[in-house]
Amino acid sequence: METLKSDFPADYQSMIEHLSEYMAYTGKTYKNHLATMECWKRADMKKEQEKGKGYSYNGSFKEGESL
Repeated sequence: METLKSDFPADYQSMIEHLSEYMAYTGKTYKNHLATMECWKRADMKKEQEKGKGYSYNGSFKEGESL
């Protein structure tokens, strides 16, 4: 619990609730809850980083130009 609090001080409580709800809903069990939550958090962070890598138009095309 202390590791979880120190690694994710802002959202450790919501992470615990999410894992508990997920386990109750699916019936899955995990040997290491901390490792599971850390894995989920890394996956969420990766998704957030990938959102910013998409194409964005900066207005630099001139009239008559196209992709």
